[in-house]
Amino acid sequence: MKQIVTYRKKDLTPIQGIKVYEGALAIANKRKFKTTFLFFLLVKQISKSGTIHNYIKVIERHTGLKKSKIYNEVKTLHKLKLLSVGINRLGEAFIILANISQVYRYLGFEISNNYDENERKENIHIPIFRLPICKNTKDLETAIQFLEMRRNCNRQDITIKNKFVHSQLSKKLGTDYKNKVASSKIRRAKKSAIRKLEAIKQAQLHQPNSTALPNNLNLDVTISTEKTAKLFGYKSARTGTNIQRRLKKRGLIDIKFRDEIVYENIEYSFFANLNFPSNYYFVGGVIRRRLPNKIIVL
Repeated sequence: MKQIVTYRKKDLTPIQGIKVYEGALAIANKRKFKTTFLFFLLVKQISKSGTIHNYIKVIERHTGLKKSKIYNEVKTLHKLKLLSVGINRLGEAFIILANISQVYRYLGFEISNNYDENERKENIHIPIFRLPICKNTKDLETAIQFLEMRRNCNRQDITIKNKFVHSQLSKKLGTDYKNKVASSKIRRAKKSAIRKLEAIKQAQLHQPNSTALPNNLNLDVTISTEKTAKLFGYKSARTGTNIQRRLKKRGLIDIKFRDEIVYENIEYSFFANLNFPSNYYFVGGVIRRRLPNKIIVL
């Protein structure tokens, strides 16, 4: 039975900072639910209350989507009980969107407001992003991809810092410093190591090969095109390349392509007759191997 309600202007108050769980886009993509998931998030941004009267015209005006697209997505969400449809007193069709937690439950997330910090660290899906207001589903998808890439880069950066600090403390205080050295001395040494790391990073910005690192530690934050694709539920490295290029075109990241020489002074026939992996290529008598791209979050 269709509901009958009165139109309220405050229903169209935009909402900013909608929650998106890490990995949600990949799961939605694998379940063939990505376009509907993005549509739900986009429409959710239009109305803080979740209610939209005369919804076809309103959504069309705010998003530029075609009427047929809007109708089909609303129909899909209605079948999944992720929104309800009704008629207001003016005879206009309206929709009421479900709480966003219901969408995440549909995707298989366990939503709880009572988990502690230990549970939060154990569940890779718990960290969430707050989305900016977006005009269309493509911008929305790009925003989610950027936020996930940035989180991945931040994690790598933390790992690199921890390895560097540990190597410096082990060299200065001994390998068993945690059990034999006073905590105050460890803190001072740690601060000194972090300052040294920042100085090395700054030096390498201007002269990448100028500063030798301990134990051949690599400071580059890298994400391969294969891993980029996997982050968002795809299998093809080509798709990962397209995602990285789109983020770069938007001015969100910078990409430094990396490779290494495998063989020199080689005839092309040698390369052509052997079944090299797809990340190997031949140029000017040299066989090179593509390495994961260095990603710089801008």
